[in-house]
Amino acid sequence: MLGFRVKTLEAQPTLGDELRAWRDKRGLTLNEAAEKANLQKKYVRAFEQNNYEELPELLYARNFLKAYIQALGLKESKFLKTFETEWNLMRNTKGAPANVKPSRGLAVSQLLVGPRIVTIVIAGLVGLAILGYLGWQINALLKPPALSITYPRDDMITEQAHIEIKGQVEAEAFIEINDQEVITDSEGSFSHPLDLQRGLNIVTIKAWKRHSRVETIYKKIILEST
Repeated sequence: MLGFRVKTLEAQPTLGDELRAWRDKRGLTLNEAAEKANLQKKYVRAFEQNNYEELPELLYARNFLKAYIQALGLKESKFLKTFETEWNLMRNTKGAPANVKPSRGLAVSQLLVGPRIVTIVIAGLVGLAILGYLGWQINALLKPPALSITYPRDDMITEQAHIEIKGQVEAEAFIEINDQEVITDSEGSFSHPLDLQRGLNIVTIKAWKRHSRVETIYKKIILEST
């Protein structure tokens, strides 16, 4: 008569068993491990107790586990594979966890390095805003004042040896006509007498503000013989 030998099968340790064992080897309490991994204590406990129904959806749960594995100084691949196997087994036997929340329901503080990323992004936006404002201020400071000449017109031909240069410039601007300072009124209007020579006269009108670039307009006037 043939006999049969019964071989006792040892139960394979679960993911939670291995994580708890490694945490004990590292000499960490549950609170210390959670703090080191930057996770809430309830998630660390859920992993160690294989209580996957206490975890968020798979994408976030997987990232939380990676953070915990790294905090324990372990390689990710083995533990992540075990987790995904157990997760799928749980889903197939019990259905998807009833308390899985859509990603929009997760608090920012639950995301890995979320606070750090948010802080960096905010700091970057503030820095860009400051640089943009400074650039705008510098450009406004260096921008030459608006200058317009109402008389004479361009390329004017005249028989009058004495004319008036008239125009408008921004308030608080300085103005020179042929290197002679011109006084403006409170609204920036000015009128400056000019004696012409026979033939071609080139009139140079310059306007600027303190620290700004110079705005220059040239007028060509021909004085004909009478």
